[in-house]
Amino acid sequence: MLTRIITAVVGLPFLVGIVALGDPRLFAGLLAVLTLLGLIEYFRMALPDHAGLQRVGVTVGLTVAAAMLLEPGAVSLSPVLALAFTLLCIVFLFTPGSVEQRYSRLGVTVIGVLYLGFLFPHFAALYREGKEWVLWVLTIVFVGDSAAYFTGMAVGGRRLYPEISPGKTVAGAVGSLAGSLVAGVAAGYWLIAVPLEYLALLALGLNVLGQIGDLFESWIKRTFAAKDAGRIFPGHGGVLDRLDSLIFPGVVSSYCVRLLNQ
Repeated sequence: MLTRIITAVVGLPFLVGIVALGDPRLFAGLLAVLTLLGLIEYFRMALPDHAGLQRVGVTVGLTVAAAMLLEPGAVSLSPVLALAFTLLCIVFLFTPGSVEQRYSRLGVTVIGVLYLGFLFPHFAALYREGKEWVLWVLTIVFVGDSAAYFTGMAVGGRRLYPEISPGKTVAGAVGSLAGSLVAGVAAGYWLIAVPLEYLALLALGLNVLGQIGDLFESWIKRTFAAKDAGRIFPGHGGVLDRLDSLIFPGVVSSYCVRLLNQ
């Protein structure tokens, strides 16, 4: 636990500092680095014996992410996605292995490209709506994660989804909801000029999405028999282990905030 706390104490101020600086290019650069590391971790798990296919997946995923991270209008995302999918279909059609193996590898590659290359960079769109929104979403997710961890340890009890993530409990999930609700309303009061009832509803919704995202990444790791996606963060695992609960809230909040700001 001490290692986990030390890593958070060192890493969180760095992340918050970059967000608070208000430089979209710097923030996009951070997202690009995190996306690259996440893609590397994912494809090492998904295609452990195929270094060449790992490089293909990482390259295509990073290309899609670059299109997402550029300013709106700089490049159209539709042709990038269309060309990326076409390229993957062609590459995997002619790779070694049985028909079933090639199709399965294509599937896990497309999921990785969309999950990390397309979904995660939505935070760039959220950042364009205001850095305060990014800080608010980070607060909701990180407080919810911490509340789940400590509530689960203190209370224990019934497992939430033992087939996917044996360590998570119902008590932890409820504690996470409560933590995100309080943090969302409190932080939103200072950061965002939005009615508190909207903040409360959005905070609860984003918390649920964050917990689902955590379970989704656990599903990926269980599928490929991996305990952690990586080891870059002592006590926390890899980049993908830290991004999991952020990805779905980042996507949904980027569109919700856009509607609120219209």
